[in-house]
Amino acid sequence: TAGLIAGLLYVYVPYHILDVYVRGAFAESVALVFFPLVLWCFYETVESPRPVALLGAALSYAGLVFSHNGLLLLFSPFLGIYLVFLVLAKSWQDAGQATSSRGEWWMLMGKSTARNASMPVVALVLGFGLSAVFWLPMAAEFKYVRLDQWLGGYYDYRDDFVYFFQFFSPFWGYGLSRPGPHDELPFQIGAVPLVLSVLSIAAVARLKNQVRRRMVLFFQAALVVITFLMLAASVAFWELLPIVIFAQFPWRLLALVMPCVAFLGGSVMAASDGNGKRPAAVATLALIVLVIFGSYSYLSPQIIEPAEGPVSLTGMMRFMESSDQMTGSVAWTHEVPQWSSFAEHVTIEGEAPDLKVDLGSLPKPRRRLAIDLRDTGTVYHKLWVHAEEEGRIIFDIFYYPGWQAYVLTGPEGKIERQLEVLPHGSLGRVSVWVPVGEYYLLLRFEDTPVRVVSRWLSWLSLLAVFAVLGWQIYWRRKSRG
Repeated sequence: TAGLIAGLLYVYVPYHILDVYVRGAFAESVALVFFPLVLWCFYETVESPRPVALLGAALSYAGLVFSHNGLLLLFSPFLGIYLVFLVLAKSWQDAGQATSSRGEWWMLMGKSTARNASMPVVALVLGFGLSAVFWLPMAAEFKYVRLDQWLGGYYDYRDDFVYFFQFFSPFWGYGLSRPGPHDELPFQIGAVPLVLSVLSIAAVARLKNQVRRRMVLFFQAALVVITFLMLAASVAFWELLPIVIFAQFPWRLLALVMPCVAFLGGSVMAASDGNGKRPAAVATLALIVLVIFGSYSYLSPQIIEPAEGPVSLTGMMRFMESSDQMTGSVAWTHEVPQWSSFAEHVTIEGEAPDLKVDLGSLPKPRRRLAIDLRDTGTVYHKLWVHAEEEGRIIFDIFYYPGWQAYVLTGPEGKIERQLEVLPHGSLGRVSVWVPVGEYYLLLRFEDTPVRVVSRWLSWLSLLAVFAVLGWQIYWRRKSRG
């Protein structure tokens, strides 16, 4: 019963509905799937360590890493504190049961802490290894992206703190988060989750299980701290740890409120179960209905026709132009473009041009440097080149480490020589200085060394997962037979 109520609270908490029906934040909604799974699996690595718990913790954390950067940044410190709490509480209990001598207690406490921390640490390492193909290049190469486009303007965290009354306001809107108390987005915790969380204070004393009791105390404290961190009074903390500003919106911490209120709501039912008197079926059903109907009125999206027209490349370009969200610039882009002939082509034709070369940059007359597109794809472009003198070809592609250019021996020939690729101009576009002659030029986006290493780390970690799984299957069959 407690698990059922906790699950319903997690699904129907207002912020979860906000992500789905208002913000349409698909990636964030996927990340929310992993929060309870990660917490549960890591709990098992401490309280009941076994290979299945190890794999569950590693795989669920890797899934979170792949889902959403912002929530990963917010959840990981929370997970770290959670694990420290679990390990120390378990070690304290183990040492206390083993001896009453103070001198021996400290020694046993140290040994127990090392033992209890070993499996969650291995799970974290394995989780990071599985997801290395994603986070390692991100960590090594984020300096090549203009960060101001994600941290300033609309994304300035200083403008998005929550006012205390908004946690309790039943307001529901479909607009944007704005500076001041007049946001068009709802930031409520939810009436039912909030009431059940308050009732969990009384439930603590009724819980006989010490593990459950300390978990309730942890999530109560976490709820208070997380709520405080969404208020403007916590701005010093945000300035103290600059990395958290990449989460962009302090109100995004409502995602961490979700597992807290879900667990606390479930603990109220667990306390009732702990007295030996299981709650009546009618009362349980009434609470289920209350949880669902407490958020039922929010379960409807606002359907409006986009001002930019139907969903298409054309509509996307018009939206980016009108909403001042021309993001995606690299560190070599000193002047963020507001429009271009490329964007104009997309707007008019409804599709991107195949030839991504700035023809206006080619020397005149054109016969001195003639090109013809022979093949193209997402990460490569093959051109026929006739150059009577050396010249530069500028591509309408932002420069980024990994772009390589080659002279080929023929249309499908081998690489004859490599050409230098450099950023050009204030836009930081890809440019290739081409030699005299007639040949085929291949521009291709390739892996950098850090991407190669990260891919191998992920493959090796996946191999480790299968090895642990195979060993577990073998051990079970051997023990049965």
